[in-house]
Amino acid sequence: DDVSERIETTLAERGEVVGDDLPMRHADQFLGLYYRRNDGLEFDPTVPVLRRGDVETHDLTVEVAYEHGSEQPRSARIELDGGGYSEAVTVETRVAGTASFESVPEGTHELSADPGDEAFGEIERDVRVDADASISVEFRERALRDQLCADVGVDMTEVLPDMRSRLESAFADEGYVSTAMDLPVQDTHAACLLAVWSDEAGYGVCRSDGDVVVYDGAQIERELSNVLRYNVDPGDRVSFAELRRNFLSAPVPDSVLRDAVGDIDGEYSVAMTDTGLEINEH
Repeated sequence: DDVSERIETTLAERGEVVGDDLPMRHADQFLGLYYRRNDGLEFDPTVPVLRRGDVETHDLTVEVAYEHGSEQPRSARIELDGGGYSEAVTVETRVAGTASFESVPEGTHELSADPGDEAFGEIERDVRVDADASISVEFRERALRDQLCADVGVDMTEVLPDMRSRLESAFADEGYVSTAMDLPVQDTHAACLLAVWSDEAGYGVCRSDGDVVVYDGAQIERELSNVLRYNVDPGDRVSFAELRRNFLSAPVPDSVLRDAVGDIDGEYSVAMTDTGLEINEH
């Protein structure tokens, strides 16, 4: 009875138990005793190994979905492991797809789902298979801070006090702070540090051309308002690249500029194109 739970768990996970799996001498005797007390098992004392006998199998369908779609396909990897069964299926999709697993042994299996997109969190959970079934997994987008700090083994909130003054100084000098700059922290920790500091300081944070940028969202809106008020006329077009080059204090990506324009009051009549802004007649 002291080891029956370990035997049951190992059988469920791998489909077999060998002597080395049990933390005692004469493991073959314990496996033999368990075999005599439980039906549907096979026992080979020469190894020794205890295996599940004939097991019912079923088909499992996994419906995969992302919280929102993307322009480019993502590659989600879905793995099912347990009871001596181990299979992986890759699903190519922009927003939803299906992974099919055939002849899955009856029992409890571990489902692991990797979204193939660091903006979304991985999923791990146990799945009980006792009939043909369909289940669903949905990848939910993580906050950027969670993404940037996921693999950092240091609590950056404890590090921040020693770094704060240098970050504030760089921000005052440049109008933004980026991982492309020489920061007072290891490169592997820089993005997480900026995310933590931006939350504390009330600044925006984003990815831009492979770097992480901390910026003042209110300042970006003011700069865009000035462009619309003083630098363009009805009928003009101005690209996001031109805005960054000539008018903005921070190298933020197009997505941030689109959001900022949307937040500006309707004093200006602006249409957004794929690459920039088109100024309409008022």
